[in-house]
Amino acid sequence: MTKAGLPALWQTIQATANPARRPAQALAWMNEAIQNSLLANFESQPHVQSLRQTLEAAVRQGTLTPLQAAHQLLHAKP
Repeated sequence: MTKAGLPALWQTIQATANPARRPAQALAWMNEAIQNSLLANFESQPHVQSLRQTLEAAVRQGTLTPLQAAHQLLHAKP
């Protein structure tokens, strides 16, 4: 083990411990938690699970663009 990386590590520790950054970091974590929850809820829907396989195949085959497939999946009715 060498001390070569210690200054960079210490700088990272100080940057993340900066009290001025904490509110922004807390908001970023909150938004990440919301996004993760929304995605998990969306992906757990049975109609999404079955349609997603079909749309992924179409994207792989080039018959749908990724944006077209995403639009169809996001607007699919149960």
